Amino acid sequence: MKYCINPNCSEPENPDGELFCLSCSSQLLLAGRYWGVKLLRTRTIDDEGHVCWTFEASEQGARRILKTFQGNDPWLLSRFRREAEILCQLRHPGLPRVEPEGFFRFTPKDSSETLHCLVMELIDGINLLEWLEKRGNRPIGQDEERIALDWLQQLADILAHVHDRGFFHRDVKPSNIMLSCRGPLVLIDFGEARDLTPEDVTTVYTKGYAAPEQYKGGADLRSDWFGLGRTFVHLLTGTDPNELVDPQTGALIWRDKTTVSEALQDLVDELMAPSPDHRPENGQQILSRLEIIGKRLPKLPAPARVLEEPDSSGAGSSGSPSSGSPSSRARNGSSGAGSKAPNRPGVARSGIAAAAALALFAGGIYYAVNRPEQKKEPDSPVEQVENVMDKAMDKDSCPTQTEDNLSCGEEILLTSRLNPSAKKEGVKAFAKGKYDRAAELLYKARQKDPSDPEIAIYLNNARIAKEAAYTIAVVVPIADSTSSAEEVLRGVAQAQDEINKNNQGIRLRVLIADDGNDKTQAKNIADRIAVAANVIATIGHFSSSVTEAVADRYKERGLVLISPTSTSVYLSELGENNQFFFRTVQSDRVTAQALVEYLKKNQHGKAAVFYNAGADYSLSLRNEFGSRFRGELEVAEEFDWYSPAFDLNTYLGYMRQYGDIAMVLLPDSSTRTAAIEAISQAKSEGYAIVGGDSLYIPELKRDIAEKVVVAVPWESGCHKTSDFYKGAAKLWQTLDMSWRAALAYDAVAVVTAALEQQPQSRFELQQTLLEKDFQASGATGLIEFEDNGDRSNGAIELVQVTKQSDESYDFQPIQCSPANN
Repeated sequence: MKYCINPNCSEPENPDGELFCLSCSSQLLLAGRYWGVKLLRTRTIDDEGHVCWTFEASEQGARRILKTFQGNDPWLLSRFRREAEILCQLRHPGLPRVEPEGFFRFTPKDSSETLHCLVMELIDGINLLEWLEKRGNRPIGQDEERIALDWLQQLADILAHVHDRGFFHRDVKPSNIMLSCRGPLVLIDFGEARDLTPEDVTTVYTKGYAAPEQYKGGADLRSDWFGLGRTFVHLLTGTDPNELVDPQTGALIWRDKTTVSEALQDLVDELMAPSPDHRPENGQQILSRLEIIGKRLPKLPAPARVLEEPDSSGAGSSGSPSSGSPSSRARNGSSGAGSKAPNRPGVARSGIAAAAALALFAGGIYYAVNRPEQKKEPDSPVEQVENVMDKAMDKDSCPTQTEDNLSCGEEILLTSRLNPSAKKEGVKAFAKGKYDRAAELLYKARQKDPSDPEIAIYLNNARIAKEAAYTIAVVVPIADSTSSAEEVLRGVAQAQDEINKNNQGIRLRVLIADDGNDKTQAKNIADRIAVAANVIATIGHFSSSVTEAVADRYKERGLVLISPTSTSVYLSELGENNQFFFRTVQSDRVTAQALVEYLKKNQHGKAAVFYNAGADYSLSLRNEFGSRFRGELEVAEEFDWYSPAFDLNTYLGYMRQYGDIAMVLLPDSSTRTAAIEAISQAKSEGYAIVGGDSLYIPELKRDIAEKVVVAVPWESGCHKTSDFYKGAAKLWQTLDMSWRAALAYDAVAVVTAALEQQPQSRFELQQTLLEKDFQASGATGLIEFEDNGDRSNGAIELVQVTKQSDESYDFQPIQCSPANN
């Protein structure tokens, strides 16, 4: 269901698939990326009747919170804006995320009133006031003191992060602290927050939690410590602080109503000292005190069902003490001396956190405090075969079924090519298990058609069919975009050929799969690959939306997925929760920045952006471009190919009004033809035209596209002296290699580098990739990964369609990067 956010709409609920409200005709897709899902609450926020609406929203399937405010009251609007501005600048697991595009304005159909909108991360869970009420206001007592220590530790760390970046919250209280379903606490509601300036601040407070100086408008960061102290008085006594004030003296009488240690009581009293000078100066002082208090408390054993520690004595266990195994170097779940810090979220912070989890479990609430999910090898519904690496070394393990969009030699998937007879006969021999004969025929086929990557892969598979070899799968969109699929396969085939010839003991068998760039077909392919015991890693998928749709299916089976072509920034967030996903291509953030810098350098101050709101890749690149272009430059117009009202001639007319304006084309594979049509129609206008890497296609090498600039992760013209380029020219007998081939080559290089560490399971292969010092060398240089699986290095290069000496047109590099050498 899609929900219309127009406050005056009489029937806001709309069926899926609608772009405009059936009742009021207001647009349902907000800012090109958000859909309303349902109204959560309506709140009147002042005596003048100003209303704030809160909705659940979705963004590419991810749940979000959408706040809307209607009105022009300067003070209320400034609060609304401030929450967006502050949260955009803060990045911490204990704070809701807001992207730069998350604050926008929306005008409903036929309305003169503008809605101010703020989208942020949805935190599943309950606030601490609700948590206390669900316990019948039973306070945190002596037997649960480690819960209090852990929560106080988390909140001190969150507030220290806020303070270090020049802000303070001003409204710390139980109802503004969420206990998320994932376990950690999250501090919310930054509408009252402000920057740390010396002048007096507006008098904003919640009675019972506000520091004395806040009543006088003189708050600073130490006022947050006061609110934190009062919050813990409430949690430790089960009573609102307002009810604990002595009416005669005004003193807070609370210590006789709690059973926690005197040391913790003393710290809470210091937090809420009447004078700011007597409170802790910073979060580190609080954290140090908490560590001391924690050491004095009796230790509680943690049951396996809460923390799920792996068996460290079993062969192949991720807890094996062997110094040579990848698991001893894994950065997630390492706990021994000398182990590296975790690279991604998911590891218990301390003994305080562990005991807090135990105490809450015992209290009837399962509270997973960053439990070390990755320390235990993933269970499999299919006899756990996917975690045994010796299965990956089985001989003669290719599938025998045909017409299933999967093949390592038994059938032809690239059916649109003029396949020579030797290839057809070679495939038949392969299917019958006559591998020597298949190799002979496929060798002849390569002489006939040396540019066919499918022949090269099947030839290598036939040559090693009777040898022990690792099997990797590569998933490409053959039915949707054969040329792009072949480019990816060339990169994989070249890497396989080099590995199998280097006589270093590793042999690679490649299983090709065609997902047609279709989510349903891709899910079926992913399920079949993931349960295949011999497959140790997957290269793919192609488009960002398909990759996002299938990533969790690989995670469930403990199979690493490495995409060489999926660039959407939404996958960065996916990678934070899926530690089996990596990509060798840079995200759209890097591409967008390169396009912006090019336009700025060439003094183009305005841009008209064409994009497809129905495609993750296109929408992601559009959002990133907009966030980086706005400021000193202007995105004057945005035109959505996905809209049923799209009309190219009308939009070109709009562009003429601006004179000097750049055309920015960000198509996905389904709108490339529309992008080329836009280029053709706009040629006579003399616009500067730039585009994303999806436009790096043979169809653009035409006179109509002369001078069009495209941003790509790698350009062959910049690297003619590299080993990869020389090897490609020799193997394919062509000088025309694409960035897709280079990044696919890199994906195989990543797997090979991990295999050199001799992992004993899929899980250990993944743990090797998670190591902080993991590196691989490939076509684009050194390959390293961020915490969320994003490529941490590499750069973007620019090419321009240029007329050649023979009157043909080709991509010519105009900006090369030494980072890719």
